[in-house]
Amino acid sequence: MADADVHGNGGVFLYSSRSDKPDEYDTQQFYNAALATVAGLGAAALSFRLLPPFSPAFRTRRLLVLSLRDLRRLATGSILRSPDGWEGRVYSRLSSLPDAAEPLQRSQLVAALSVGTEIIHLRRICHGFDLGSHLDAALERDSGYWGWGPHQGA
Repeated sequence: MADADVHGNGGVFLYSSRSDKPDEYDTQQFYNAALATVAGLGAAALSFRLLPPFSPAFRTRRLLVLSLRDLRRLATGSILRSPDGWEGRVYSRLSSLPDAAEPLQRSQLVAALSVGTEIIHLRRICHGFDLGSHLDAALERDSGYWGWGPHQGA
């Protein structure tokens, strides 16, 4: 099936009306599939209205934990990012912080932004001088001090 068949405003209905044999067309099957699709989309929309949103404290904690995990992975070299990619990710998390977030939590996210950007720059510099193993050893040694070492969890 071509991608163009499922895109656009009527993509779902074009998909459900599509038949492998053009001379066969089953209207009952079409209406059954269309009704199931509309009912499924309606149930999904209703579930978003019925489920309560997460509390601001939970969302803030989640954003901080995700940023710390990404910073850990950045320090251990398991992910390679450009400075723009890292900054974009952390800026989007900063803008997603709830208004109820405390200044300390915002500053922790800004610190993660600064540390992550500098780690990326250091990795690039050390790669140019073939000192990547020395940087890895230094980051591993100091990771326990900053509280984001491997012993702190993933």
